[in-house]
Amino acid sequence: MYPSLTSFSGDLFAEFDTLQRQLEQLMGLRGWPSSIRAAGRGAFPSVNVGTTEDAVEIYAIERGAPHPNARSVLYLDAYTGDVLRFTPYAQSSLGHKAYFWTLSWHTGLVGGLFGPALQVSGALALLFLAWSGVTSFVRRSLRKARRT
Repeated sequence: MYPSLTSFSGDLFAEFDTLQRQLEQLMGLRGWPSSIRAAGRGAFPSVNVGTTEDAVEIYAIERGAPHPNARSVLYLDAYTGDVLRFTPYAQSSLGHKAYFWTLSWHTGLVGGLFGPALQVSGALALLFLAWSGVTSFVRRSLRKARRT
């Protein structure tokens, strides 16, 4: 059994409030109405909490982020709650930024109406190319069959 489970204070909401205060302090969100407990779809900040054996990973999307997946990541020690690392999106690596920009484009979350329209036109173009390729092959095969 994990030591953090045996030494748990028993007040889950107090633990969430502690996480919320740490996140607000690191991201400079003092005064913004936010709550990790109440974070639902569309809430600000967008928060997700995941755990491993040694660390708790929390990511949040800052207000005014360049795209819906611009994640600032906070790593906490799973046993003590101490901050292990905090990486704001603006300071994250180029690969991290490129990955999440690509994810936002792929899921149609950027570009307003143009982004999803571009994706739909690309999908329709792919269907047209497949159809034209198959029909061209079938016509060519039928011509060869008639000649013989």
